[in-house]
Amino acid sequence: MSGVMATRTVAIAGADAYIIDAFVKPAAEKNICHFIIFGCEDIDVSDITGCQYTKCETIDETVSGAVQAVQAKKAQIIMKGNIHTSMLLSAILKRENNLRDKKVLSQVSVINFKDGSRQWVMSDPGLNIAPDVATKIEISKNAIDVAKNIGITCPKVALLSAVETVSPKMQSSVDAKAVADYFAENPYDAIVEGPISMDIATDAHSAVAKKYPGEIQGDADVLIVPNIESGNLMYKTITHFIPSVISGAIIGAKVPVVLTSRSDSLDSKLASLELAIQNVVD
Repeated sequence: MSGVMATRTVAIAGADAYIIDAFVKPAAEKNICHFIIFGCEDIDVSDITGCQYTKCETIDETVSGAVQAVQAKKAQIIMKGNIHTSMLLSAILKRENNLRDKKVLSQVSVINFKDGSRQWVMSDPGLNIAPDVATKIEISKNAIDVAKNIGITCPKVALLSAVETVSPKMQSSVDAKAVADYFAENPYDAIVEGPISMDIATDAHSAVAKKYPGEIQGDADVLIVPNIESGNLMYKTITHFIPSVISGAIIGAKVPVVLTSRSDSLDSKLASLELAIQNVVD
């Protein structure tokens, strides 16, 4: 891993022995970053390079400790340990903690097919339940920023729906057109089109067969889903049926937030950490 990565520090709220053994040690061995860890168990991390551990009396204290580490600029990333996601996000959103940066926080996932054939940035599969047009604009901006930070200079952004033309009976198509119109009037160094169906966004043959007139011809870089249900279904379908490594982070706070699950593979957890590092704003 690069030296840039190794200079970053991650504050973990609510770590336990499992997280230390299954995630922190492998990350430290790969020299991805340093860790400031807060947990309620007696854990010895003296054998882990670049790792500090503070034992707390309560879960709330582990969250406060991680937040304070970020506020003091001792850490540039915050990560959820074995605690409820709502606890960490609530602390990040508290006005007095001064960690909110953009108008909207959103989950951005990066999907890398193991055969190297595809890389998609997808949002928002896990945070915003039924976003309105204004929220979808901010979700799109967050996803575009992530795409640029991982090396996509001018991302092609597909605002997904079931159709390619606006149907008043299908709100996702109406919203997609409104979001696309916004970016047409407010350029963001990206190609943003919608409504657009998944097949046209990701398959060149379908785009030609359906005579889609836009610039996206099966080569979308960013997929913006209409709601959390469609995003969650897509995320889990890819996870279970397509050989891939999926990383993700919450974007929109002053620091990236990593929310991994115990069911995630080690590759996905490490990829999420690296994605967060790529999206640190100095």
